[in-house]
Amino acid sequence: MKNLIGKKITDGKIQSFYLRGKIHNKINCTFLKFDKWIKIVISDGILTVEEDNQRQNEGCLSNFYYPIIDIIKYYPEFEKYIGKEIIAYNELVSKNNSNWVCGISIQFEDNLTFIIYETFDEKNEFVFENKVPKGLVKNKN
Repeated sequence: MKNLIGKKITDGKIQSFYLRGKIHNKINCTFLKFDKWIKIVISDGILTVEEDNQRQNEGCLSNFYYPIIDIIKYYPEFEKYIGKEIIAYNELVSKNNSNWVCGISIQFEDNLTFIIYETFDEKNEFVFENKVPKGLVKNKN
């Protein structure tokens, strides 16, 4: 993430997870585009941020389906982030265990904050304000 400071976001997508035709997890992973695409996955206390060289592949295996959808389709408030520069970020950790990384808070210019975090029922959610979800705290990077 450090190498993205000062870069402008130009797009965003989510990969959902469907099981037997029903949505199981709307935000299975998040893709954000700057000068390149990055993939953000939060699962079981681990935050992974990596360059996405595979161009957000959709998948379909038997009863499983992983469609890729523009973030704006479900979250129109994401539009206000397009064209904004990242100025800082913080990992979000459990108040009870600072080794358990449950999310990331990304601060953009114009006082905009975009939070991606894993809920306690293991679903990923977005917050479009500078309000850390209950039970989490910002980790000092």
